[in-house]
Amino acid sequence: MDYGTDRAYAEISLSNLASNYKNICAHVKNAAVMGIVKCNAYGHGAVMVARELISLGCRYLALATIEEAAELRENGIPAPLLILGPVASENADYVIKYGVALAVFDYDYAKAFSDAAEERGKKIPVHLKLDTGMSRYGIRTGGRVLGAVDEILKIASLGGLEIEGIFSHMPCGDDSENDGFNKAELREFSSVLKSAEEKGIRFTYRHIASSGSVISYPESHFDMVRPGILLYGYFADKSQAGSLPLKPVMQLKTRVMQIKTLPEGTGVSYGRTFVADRDIKAAVVGIGYGDGLMRASSNKAHMLVRGKRAKILGRVCMDAVMIDITGIEGVKVGDTVTVFGDDCGAHLPLYDYLDAVGTISYEFLSGIGIRVPRIYVKNDRVIARQDAFSKTTILKDE
Repeated sequence: MDYGTDRAYAEISLSNLASNYKNICAHVKNAAVMGIVKCNAYGHGAVMVARELISLGCRYLALATIEEAAELRENGIPAPLLILGPVASENADYVIKYGVALAVFDYDYAKAFSDAAEERGKKIPVHLKLDTGMSRYGIRTGGRVLGAVDEILKIASLGGLEIEGIFSHMPCGDDSENDGFNKAELREFSSVLKSAEEKGIRFTYRHIASSGSVISYPESHFDMVRPGILLYGYFADKSQAGSLPLKPVMQLKTRVMQIKTLPEGTGVSYGRTFVADRDIKAAVVGIGYGDGLMRASSNKAHMLVRGKRAKILGRVCMDAVMIDITGIEGVKVGDTVTVFGDDCGAHLPLYDYLDAVGTISYEFLSGIGIRVPRIYVKNDRVIARQDAFSKTTILKDE
């Protein structure tokens, strides 16, 4: 599809998102799904992705910051929200106002929010966060199950909190070479759950599985799973490819802004890291690292023009990049150029770009900038558009 005059845009298929969600649900069977929509839904647009997931029956959404939660609430998203990252206790009023659940990492953090909630005559729902091996936020277990349970009991005694869940994160859940570590981590998580429940603590939700372990460790599913990158059509590790039917949700497009002939010996872009070894026909296209096209793709990655591969020439600029269109017939100013996705019957996988750059889908997708409009398509019809620099989503009749 072509959407007019945008110099760059991301096409988001809500139909593919729905397909991925349904396949994940079928895979995890009785476990609830918490949709991860932090970091602007990995670059796909949190408001529209959240809206679609809720319509599909998703029970819970997860974010990283109170600001991300505020965006959803202020755009009418009613679903339960969990903030996975730390929130300053000074923002307790916003936590209460927006009715979000907090991840609680230790007693002192929990007490600060409990005190704030009690002062206001409220209770804040919380999910206790364990650190079973990530060494990031969380109540450290590390072989000290009883110590972790003691801290859980202290937190459970606080009057301003309502314990709703408990969770951890598997740093190697997508890595079969760490199978021994992964299974030991799951045993430790289970031991803490068992001991806490024996002492009278009840959890509605117990969750440890993110995208990698959703695929590789069925025993990690418990009551709830937290797929992130799976929702958007990619596996946490390429070794898992094909283990679940997934469809990429995003395609990234740009346009030809100018065409020129570069004689042999002509340098291209900053630093002249590319010098033509022959006469070259080049196109300047309207996307750069200011839009999320990674500078590391300079002289490495390809794009599609009229269904043909065109290599990036020289360094990626902030707002533009040059590509080699020598031998590609009929290219004109305004033509669509595909960074990844479908183009004139050809397909350029995101994985090709990632391999050229040496990065992962998480980093690239979440880095696509705010000045790239998101165009939302469902059943081959455009239903919404989120404009660059705007938090407003303009909906069309579905």
